[in-house]
Formats: sequence, structure tokens, C-alpha cells
Amino acid sequence: MKLNHWEPDLRTISTWIQDGEIDLQPNFQRGDVWPLPKKRKLIDTVLRGWSIPPIHVVVTPSGTLEVLDGQQRLTAIRDFMRDDFPVDGSVEPFDHSIEELHGTRYSNLPLTMRRAFDQYTLRVFRITDSRTMGMGELAAFHLWWALKNLSEKTVLLLEEPESYLSPSCQTAFAIILAQRAVQMKAFVILTTHSPAIIREAGLHNLRFLYRDGRNSLLSNPKRIEALLNGVGIETRTDTILLVEDQAAALFTGLWLAHFDPMVAIGVEVHPLKGASNINKLLEAFPSTASSVRIRGLYDGDQKGQVPRGIEHLAAFLPGDVCLEAMYRKMLAADYDRVGPLLGIADLAAILYSLRQYEDHDWFVKLASAANLTIEQLHLPLFKAWISDQNNLNLAKQAFEALQKILDSNRY
Repeated sequence: MKLNHWEPDLRTISTWIQDGEIDLQPNFQRGDVWPLPKKRKLIDTVLRGWSIPPIHVVVTPSGTLEVLDGQQRLTAIRDFMRDDFPVDGSVEPFDHSIEELHGTRYSNLPLTMRRAFDQYTLRVFRITDSRTMGMGELAAFHLWWALKNLSEKTVLLLEEPESYLSPSCQTAFAIILAQRAVQMKAFVILTTHSPAIIREAGLHNLRFLYRDGRNSLLSNPKRIEALLNGVGIETRTDTILLVEDQAAALFTGLWLAHFDPMVAIGVEVHPLKGASNINKLLEAFPSTASSVRIRGLYDGDQKGQVPRGIEHLAAFLPGDVCLEAMYRKMLAADYDRVGPLLGIADLAAILYSLRQYEDHDWFVKLASAANLTIEQLHLPLFKAWISDQNNLNLAKQAFEALQKILDSNRY
């Protein structure tokens, strides 16, 4: 397949249509459907000298041109140039020179205006060698035709449209399909095993159809990753959570797994050195820059401190203080209960000996005094912390807030 750029003026286009060199209604196209007001708006656009979308035509073996995309635009231009309808001077934004032409048909336009209209150039792309298309190209054009021919308020059924399309094309198709469905107020039902299409569809649009004996059942998946696992598709990490330090990274893994293990599977947690470094990375890699979502997960004491412009990419760990301070407060208030969970008999004495350290250093010293690694200390601390009902409520609220930014549109 070859794509050639061409910029004919409207006089040339009109002549070619009249002579049958351009076929406005090939077999794959539908009939005239644009209402008169829409045709008038297109003519208004041309009269103002504004650009209109390009036209795509297929060059047939006989040399004639079949319109693939742009049939309604060319039909409106043809109808106006044969005086089927006049100019509408009331189209907004109001323009005095256009308003003076209200009710004027093409043949009665002032000479300078008619000449400018005739010389208006269209961007046209001529598609040749369509018979040598690969299966991917044919599949793409077949889907394109189906979407272009979609009528308003209809139901479109598609079976595994990803066939012969690369993953990047599958993603693009899913986006275009959604836009077209909204535009035409149509209902689309498609079956797919494509991770790209599944991810673009969004959870609220997904259903998992499976067999249970002789019955077919329909379920609503709670996470994209769970759905992909259910159909035997290996999941991939598409979200990076930036946290302030290693302690926050360890807490985050336990916290996510407690509420939804599939969320924990779908993200990578990267510890940095402080909130300022999270800010720098979020500012350097905004959400529109990559198909991988990068989000900041700050300690609770950073609420209200995230710079403007990246707040929508930020979530917070439970509470209003840093993680180490949260644990420290719990141990000070309830060391008799927590000590046995940590396997530390003299926890009260250890806490007293560490009272002079700031929170981050305190946590490291606590692990050392208990002869535990940071990793070994975290699990029992987390279990003790989340076993308290108030802490559980805080953890749940923070998790729900995190889910909102994880499920937000990445683009």
C-alpha cells in the first residue's frame, strides 16, 4: 500500500465529481446523511479559509477514486457548488463579511468570494496498491470502514478485533473505537484477548465470560490484572509508585497486599531519598509522557506540601505523620502488647534508650537493638499496627485514595 499526498482546489474536485472520476458512494460507503445545518457549517468553514480534515481516497485499478473517508464533506461541497442550498450567515462566531452573504447561493457569490472558494485547497491522500496490503493493513482498514460507516444509536459487534494488529495499533484502535462510539451514541460489544484493548477499556466496561459446567457465567473483575490472569495472559507492571525511603517501600507492599494482592502485583515500588526527589521525578515525567503511570506516594506528613501541578499524581500513606513516627507512637502507647509480637522482651527499655533520636534514625536503631533487619522488623510492626481498628480505618481510607490515582486515565 502507498499513500500519496495531493492538494487539489475545490474547482478541480467539483469537476472530477461531475465527470465521475471521484465516486462519492462506493459499495462500502453509506448514503448522504448529513443534515443541512451541518453542510452549511462546513461551507462556512471554507468561506472563512479555515482548515477541514483531510480526505482519503482509494485509487481503483481503472484509475477512478473511491472515497474512503470524507464522503460527507465532499457531498456538502458538491451540493453547495450546484446551488442546492445557500450560505448561512448566522453561524457562530459571527463574521460581518459572512453575515452579508446570508441566503446567497454559490452562483450568486461576489466574484472575489467565489474565486477564493474555488481556489480553496483540500488535503487529499490517495491510497494505491491496496491489493498488495498485508493482513495487518487489511484488518486496520476493515475496522476503519466499520467505524466510519457506524450509524447513530446502533449496536456494533466485534469479535477479536486485535487479529493481525500490533499491540500499539490495538491500543490506538481501542481509543478511536471509544471516541467513535461516543460520537455516534452507539453501543459496542466486542470479545477480546488483547491486554492492550482490555487495559484501555477500563474496569467499568469489562465483563469476564466463562463456563461453569454447562452454564455460561458473567462476572465483574475488580482489577485489570485479575482479569488478565483469568484468561491466561501474563500481567505486566504498568505503574511505578515513588516513595520516600525503604521503610515506606516495605510498608507499602504489606499495605497493598492486605487490601488487594492484585494491586500489589501490578505496581513497582521505588524508594527515593525524601519527598523532594519524588517531586522532581513527577515534574520531570508528567503523566502524559509515557504509557507507564508514575505516581508519588508520600508519607502522611507531606499532606498539603506537594507542589502545584503534580497534586493529581500524589497519594499519601495512612495518617498525618511520617511512617516511623506512626510506628513510634504506637509502640510508646502499647509496648506491652506489641513487645511479644516483635519477640522483644525488654521493649520499654529499648524505647527509652532511643528517645533522643529523630524518627528515621530511631527506626534503624530499633531494628539494630532488637537484632532484626529492617525487613524483619516491618512485618510484625505492620500486623500490630493494622490490628487496631482505628488504624485499619486509616489504612482503608488511604488505600481508596490511592486507588483513585492508580485507576485514573494515564493519558
